[in-house]
Amino acid sequence: MNLTAMTFNLRLNHTDDGENAWPYRKDNVVQTILANDPHIFGIQEGLPMMVSKLKESLPAYEMIGEGRGGGDVDEYSALFYKKEQLILNNHGQFWLSETPEVANSISWDSACPRICTWGEFALKNNPSHRFVFFNTHLDHIGQEARKKGAELICSNIGQYLDANLPVIFTGDLNVEPDNEVIDILEKADLVRLHTEGKTFHDFKGGIPGEPIDYIFTSKQVKVLNIKVDRRNFDGKYPSDHYPLVAELVI
Repeated sequence: MNLTAMTFNLRLNHTDDGENAWPYRKDNVVQTILANDPHIFGIQEGLPMMVSKLKESLPAYEMIGEGRGGGDVDEYSALFYKKEQLILNNHGQFWLSETPEVANSISWDSACPRICTWGEFALKNNPSHRFVFFNTHLDHIGQEARKKGAELICSNIGQYLDANLPVIFTGDLNVEPDNEVIDILEKADLVRLHTEGKTFHDFKGGIPGEPIDYIFTSKQVKVLNIKVDRRNFDGKYPSDHYPLVAELVI
């Protein structure tokens, strides 16, 4: 099956952003997602009122995940998937800490709690064909937290790689490609899908620079295309990050 996967840091709703605050760009976020028509996508920095907007505006999708404070508290790194084409077999969330099952837990030099949301899916037209999707947002301050978080994610992904299930991993990793975090993921047998130019642009647009948002896959996933969506709406960007979109065969 051809599968379109996407990752999109939505940018928190900050009043300091002025005309770039969430209320002024929420419809453009929805339009960006609809234009790419992903089968499945991960978000970062989704506050409860923001994920509510997506659920309301994207009726073809179901969502899994909870806030990093537990329940509907704080930011989500949620997954949205097309309910008419994918079956959710199993799902969960863990905190990037020394106590990953404890909501709102924090470890190492992390500036705030961080999470990883995952789901195991099957294709509705071929339920024996399964894959697993992980989505995260690594810490923006602590390098040790980023490394330990990546190692924890890899340890959770490992069981699916051992079972030869296709894996897709997305996220805002808050590091550029030469960082040790990327090495950790690649040494765990994940393949980084390469893109050109920066993905964080601070609502200013532009291309020159390095990415901090990524899509990785396991080796058996075939990659048809990977792009950075740099669209804007009359000069206004839907977020301070560009989304990444990958066309895959699983």
